[in-house]
Amino acid sequence: MADELAVALIMGFTLLCGFNDGGNLLAAFLNTRVMRAGVVLVVILAGTVLAPFLLGTAVAATIGTRIVDIRQTGVPVLNLGLAATLVTLLLCWRLKVPTSASFALVGGMSGAGLAVLGPHAVIWWGLVKVGLSLILSVVLGGLAGFVGYWVLYQALRRASRRLGVRVGYLQYLSTIFVCLGYGANDAEKSVGLLATVHALAHRAPFHVMPWMVIAPAGVFFLGVLVGGWRVARTVGFHVFRARPVHAFAMQVASAAVILGASAVGGPVSTTQTIDSALVGVGVCARKERIRWSFVRRMAVVWVVTMPLAFSVAVVLGLLWKAGGLM
Repeated sequence: MADELAVALIMGFTLLCGFNDGGNLLAAFLNTRVMRAGVVLVVILAGTVLAPFLLGTAVAATIGTRIVDIRQTGVPVLNLGLAATLVTLLLCWRLKVPTSASFALVGGMSGAGLAVLGPHAVIWWGLVKVGLSLILSVVLGGLAGFVGYWVLYQALRRASRRLGVRVGYLQYLSTIFVCLGYGANDAEKSVGLLATVHALAHRAPFHVMPWMVIAPAGVFFLGVLVGGWRVARTVGFHVFRARPVHAFAMQVASAAVILGASAVGGPVSTTQTIDSALVGVGVCARKERIRWSFVRRMAVVWVVTMPLAFSVAVVLGLLWKAGGLM
């Protein structure tokens, strides 16, 4: 029963990722009107399905084996962590504020393990690695966005307007790289959790099978269709009203950071990387047009996401122990 509940919670987490992360992937389309919505949706689906097969599953292994010792804690503790993650994501989605599913998941899993079994259940070096990876994705995303747009501006400042417009159409290419990056990183969090549950249920080594990639990809895509537009409109129009050339620079910058982290198995937040790259581009282009009040609001949510999920998980874990369910 615990295994079936774990799979259901993982799929619920994936659905909410479709709301939040999918919305961020759609945001560039809403900003510039270059790409058709149907094309963007097809690229998102293709990226989440194909990336683990093309680029490997290093991030899935990190999430499944290097945050909490699930073999020691068991599936029920994983379920508590996932429940805390869902509560956190639903709250932020209800407030229409993009948050980090990665921060929520890490906070929920570590909080549940700590509350139920104590500090020895948490793999602290792995948690530090994941935390640094998530934080660096924000810093590097912003820097890459700033530098990327500056280089593009220097190359095009004497170009004709027609050439500038044509550069905007390179979004078709940059969107592919962003979606592949998402599939090789954020999407693999669900893949890693499914592989962990399967390994525990069958007492087998950690191993990713094709259905563990395809099933979450379908659920994620459903989340994009159902709730992704809500977040996309928030990010698309409340941070910085970008032109096609801005969107191209942002996508190239964020894709470089995400793909680089994926290669070394470092989980990052695509949401944070895209948003920070967008801010970096905006600062380089016309910082006075950035809606700094909304940027500050997003930053606050990012900062409190992990502690909030951690706290919810600790409360759920203590209630679980108090109920004699150990």
